[in-house]
Amino acid sequence: MCTMTIIQSVQSEDNSDIIIDNIFYVKVTFLSSGSALGFTTLNQNLPQGVPENVEQWIIKPLPCGGYMLSAYTSNATDVLFYGYIFNETSQYSIPWELSSPVHLNIAGVTTILPNNSMILALNETVDTWRLLIVDLPNLLNVSYVYSNPAIDSTYPSINNSMLDTSSLLYLSVTFRNSVELSSGKISIYQFDPVTGEQNLRQSTPASLCTIINNDMTVNVDVLPSTFSVPGASYYVMFDNNFVMNYAYKEPIIGLRDRIWTFSTAPKEDIFSASASGLLRLTVNVDCQPMENLK
Repeated sequence: MCTMTIIQSVQSEDNSDIIIDNIFYVKVTFLSSGSALGFTTLNQNLPQGVPENVEQWIIKPLPCGGYMLSAYTSNATDVLFYGYIFNETSQYSIPWELSSPVHLNIAGVTTILPNNSMILALNETVDTWRLLIVDLPNLLNVSYVYSNPAIDSTYPSINNSMLDTSSLLYLSVTFRNSVELSSGKISIYQFDPVTGEQNLRQSTPASLCTIINNDMTVNVDVLPSTFSVPGASYYVMFDNNFVMNYAYKEPIIGLRDRIWTFSTAPKEDIFSASASGLLRLTVNVDCQPMENLK
């Protein structure tokens, strides 16, 4: 998305020689193809308390809906950050954990994370530096445990443990909106949580998957050898453009590694029960059969 400043110059009603500039701000959202998706007029007046020397506003979409309108000003020692959050329709900002301005370090570093939080590098002293992490409003009211608001649920569920591999014949991903298969792949890895070592166990292109549940759920058949190691940890990831939004043909962002994780149940070795026996030797024994075995 982007924002535009529109200046409308009109003549004063009581004096035709005076030109009055009316300033409007509009938000334009785009598809990745470049087609304009929406055009919304923002509040004519920017948030109160912002210095007049702000020359540029920055707009960034948020992982769980809405967008942040931010600006920076600086002095000799630090940078002042002004951030305001809006939903997709309101013309007025929404309260959140921070109040503006926030004193940042001289570099003015801020980053919006995929888990719907924001990290800010605060102003420093001679021997200390600080980072502040705050949660952003969940305007779509969705779970972001997958760091992808397009995903509603998965099978197996995230962080599932003691998984019975004998019944695990397929994987499934359910999205919040209807999708269609595209050109990406979905991959399954076995990994060691301690050493970080990982091995690819299965990779399936979207063309070999099936889609059900009103085009909202993608099923992936599992090979018999994929989860053959008992008591092991696995994760599933898929590429950007693994699926597309059904309505807009817009590629959906993928799922990163080591988010959708689960583990298989350990294998229990089964042994026969203990038994007791009695051996008796007699005095008069015929050894001839044993001697014939020589």
